[in-house]
Amino acid sequence: MSRTLLGTGEARAVAALQARPGAGAGDVVLGFFPEQDEEIAFVAEELAREYQDAKQSGRAFSAAALVRKNRHSPVLAAALEERGVPYEIVGLAGLLDVPEVADTVAVATMLVRPDDAAAALRILGGPAVGLGLADLRALAARASNLRGSAAAAPRDQEPEGPQEHLHAQLARLVSRAEEIASNTDRPEGLTDALADLDEPERYSDEGLARMHDTAAKLRWLRTHSLGKRLSDVFADIIHVFGIRTEVLARGSATGAVHLDRLLEEVAAYPGASLDGLLSYFDLARAFEDGLTPGTVAVKEDRVQILTAHKAKGLEWDTVAVLHADAETYKAKTETFLTFTRYLPTDTFGDPDVYPVFAEVENRTDFERRVRPG
Repeated sequence: MSRTLLGTGEARAVAALQARPGAGAGDVVLGFFPEQDEEIAFVAEELAREYQDAKQSGRAFSAAALVRKNRHSPVLAAALEERGVPYEIVGLAGLLDVPEVADTVAVATMLVRPDDAAAALRILGGPAVGLGLADLRALAARASNLRGSAAAAPRDQEPEGPQEHLHAQLARLVSRAEEIASNTDRPEGLTDALADLDEPERYSDEGLARMHDTAAKLRWLRTHSLGKRLSDVFADIIHVFGIRTEVLARGSATGAVHLDRLLEEVAAYPGASLDGLLSYFDLARAFEDGLTPGTVAVKEDRVQILTAHKAKGLEWDTVAVLHADAETYKAKTETFLTFTRYLPTDTFGDPDVYPVFAEVENRTDFERRVRPG
């Protein structure tokens, strides 16, 4: 492929890629699929076959699946999970979408951002707590009551005269403005309602028991964990909510790899604020590779799923490049390769100039498609 795309000889604008010492001949397989689901199934089946062959023969298993964006990772991960193939999503943005990691981060969010409805609903409505819709509605109504308790306070009897009525209105407006100016707290959310359930008849018996249990766990974490190092806070969350036990009980070939990866990311964070760490996670989701550590260690016991950008300079025995089409990999930035209108007019048609452009463009595509030695 290197010779076909880039040519041979001393006239090459960039040096040829060199195979690692002892590397044998490789195979390149191209597949065209009408639907993404078919591509995912094919890649997962091939990697499963490679994994089983390596396992039976006792040799090391080295494989990677390269995607364009981290959001493409969970679909392939689910397909590998179904086939019993261990995998690891490399990169913080993709890691945050793994269910057990997302649950852990959601609990951390509830500890310091009680108004975050998405995090609370993930825990309360998900497998961790399992509240029904009726209990969730009742809890949301309780949160609404907490938010509106001050506004719903009964007013004094209205004065009769118009001038007295105007003075009373102005006094109320001034009082309300002072209240707003002095109130820096976030509005009450589902987590606040969980700590102050009010009338028990609002909820089902089973739902009430689960809410009391969850509130007790959050209260314990706030009391005993928030003063610790961030890595210890997350370790306590995983332990108190039984997240690692739940993951291991699934019998997944991947095990608790992603929880360990999360703890590594938390330990590497330079700050000490949990709220700051959660903001860092939000940025990682928004900008994907922008906040991902630059080094990736090749491992020989699982399929590593990562972006093509992070795979630069790395080698595996088997590499699958997903969604390798012109739309997915189209240029997103303005460069001399994509904006030729900025080139001097005297370069057009110059045989010494255009081969260089084609060489560099082909080299970039080649590096993405061929990673093994």
